[in-house]
Amino acid sequence: MSLSCINSVDINDELTKHSENTLSERMLTGRILSTLGKEYENFKDVWDTIPTGTQMVNFLIEKLCAIEL
Repeated sequence: MSLSCINSVDINDELTKHSENTLSERMLTGRILSTLGKEYENFKDVWDTIPTGTQMVNFLIEKLCAIEL
């Protein structure tokens, strides 16, 4: 899975530019996590242990990119 393109795109900024409704951090992180394959099951388990207030989209993308490298 290549995440290099998602790192430079803020989904909510793109939605705002097109006068669309934005999504909550929780919705965005859930959507991203739901697209990950079985090889990311351990990552998802660890993500669930992170306090909810810290589970931000940019943090999620940063961590996913770090394990991809």
